[in-house]
Amino acid sequence: MHAPERRLPYAHPARLILMLSLTPTVGLGIGRFAYALVLPDMRDTLGWSYSTAGFMNTINAVGYLAGALIASRLIKRFGLSAAVRWATLACVASLALCALSGNFAVLSFARLLVGLGAAIAFVASGALAAGAALSGFQKKLARERVPA
Repeated sequence: MHAPERRLPYAHPARLILMLSLTPTVGLGIGRFAYALVLPDMRDTLGWSYSTAGFMNTINAVGYLAGALIASRLIKRFGLSAAVRWATLACVASLALCALSGNFAVLSFARLLVGLGAAIAFVASGALAAGAALSGFQKKLARERVPA
C-alpha cells in the first residue's frame, strides 16, 4: 500500500539548508569518518584482530549498498523529508548503540544500521535539494515571464 499522493510545501529555506547540511555531517562525518578515528582504540580495548576490525567496515559498506538500493522505495512510500529524518535518526541511534555496547554482534548491527541510514539519507537529501532547487527555478521563471 502506498502513501496518498500529497504535495507539501518545502520547509523554510533556513530549515532546509540546516537539514541538508547536517545529513552528510551525521552520516559521513560522525558515522563513517569518526569511526575510523576510534577504531584503533576499539581494536585494542576489545581485543579485536585486524580481520574483525575489517569486518566492521565491510558490514558498514553492506549497509551503504543496501540503503542505496532500497532508498527509492522508501522515498516513494514515506516521502523525501520523512526518509531524511528517519534515516538520520537511524544513524544517531546506531552511534548510541556503539557507545553502549562492546558486544561484537551489537556493534556489527550498529555499523550496518549506520550504513543503511547514511545511504538512505544521502539519496533522499540529494533528491530533496534537487527538488527545492527546481522549485525555486520554476518560481523565478514564473516571475520573469512577460504576459503576452
